[in-house]
Amino acid sequence: MKILPYLFFLLWTITITSCAPQESSSGKNTATQVHQLLQDGKRFEQENKVKQALICYWDALDLLGEERDTVLKANTYNQLGDLLFRYGLYEKAVENHRKGYNLAQRTENHRLLYETTSRLSLDYTLLNQGDTARYFKELSQQIASKNNLSGLLSESTRLTSSILAEQKDSICSLYEREQLLNWEARYKQQKAQLQAERIRNERLTHLSVGLGIILLLLTLLFITYRRKKHEEQRRQKEIQWFKSLLDENRKKIENYQTELFNSHTHIRELQRTLEESHASLEENRLLHEELAYYLQQEQQMREKEQSLRNREQLLLSENSLKAVELLNRMKNKPAFMPVSSEEDWQVLIDFMDILYDGYSQTIRKIKGLTGRDRELCYLMRLGFTTGQMAIFYGISPGSVTKAKFRIQKKMEAELPSASCREAASCG
Repeated sequence: MKILPYLFFLLWTITITSCAPQESSSGKNTATQVHQLLQDGKRFEQENKVKQALICYWDALDLLGEERDTVLKANTYNQLGDLLFRYGLYEKAVENHRKGYNLAQRTENHRLLYETTSRLSLDYTLLNQGDTARYFKELSQQIASKNNLSGLLSESTRLTSSILAEQKDSICSLYEREQLLNWEARYKQQKAQLQAERIRNERLTHLSVGLGIILLLLTLLFITYRRKKHEEQRRQKEIQWFKSLLDENRKKIENYQTELFNSHTHIRELQRTLEESHASLEENRLLHEELAYYLQQEQQMREKEQSLRNREQLLLSENSLKAVELLNRMKNKPAFMPVSSEEDWQVLIDFMDILYDGYSQTIRKIKGLTGRDRELCYLMRLGFTTGQMAIFYGISPGSVTKAKFRIQKKMEAELPSASCREAASCG
């Protein structure tokens, strides 16, 4: 039963582990994957595969997830906005450039902040929002002048002029832009459905694991309850057996007390008869002899009564209770060498001498018996079978039978009297 706390701890650990969110990769692996996706997106842009490029940028943003204030995430939003800008989706471009601008503001990368404000200035110019475009243009110029980015400022001015000249004729028509927007809506809807399905499957998995663990816990509790119940029943049987032994002893004491009382009554009658009778000396002599006989019987009964009381006290002693528990364990669950210490052997021998008066002394008088022979005699006298003794010593039942026959021969040689052999009989 000592292993149960460790099992409960293991189940608790499995539950926490199964229900905890799993990270697909470390931060370093995530950055590597995002850089690869950005490169793939650039390549698809050069090949005019706008859908594949958009998917690359969206997947990069999904990998970055809840990360905030990172240069990599701001660059991803800028590249996505640049792609949408090239295809005439200026509102979408402004939305992504705005997110990149918000992230750049929370970093100390002034070059990134300058590039983001320049992009927003260009976006709002093409959206015919002149005031907002001028604001971001002035803001980018301030950032450039404060942080010695004059080279970027002149390069950005030339790039802006060329983009405005090229953007007069859009890369795709209005119909193609509408088709691209519809495809984007359908793709994001399908992606949201897949995400919801994955979350639902994870919840079902966690629920299944939880139910399995609960079932395992209930099974362990049921097994523990059954074991305790079985142990309680076994102890009740031992207590009943010991109570029956005590009741039998008390009945014997009561019988001897009754006989003693009858003997007292008879003695009083004899004394009365002796006082009244003076017929002859012969009669008096006979009465005296009869009185002496009954007095002797009374003394013997008193000794027997005292012996039974002593026996009852010995049966109620701790050593006797220990011997009863040891005997029940040996009989119910026989195992190899159940009596491993001299102290346990002495407890069993003392209990046997209480049940069978002086049996161990009779066995010790037989000189031809070895220590193993005497142990076999004790076990057979205590009622153990040949099969149980074979388990105790790790031998076959046939070997036990041969040992019993050898012991019997030694008894016949050492104790020629039939009555002595019967008193020392061990099986």
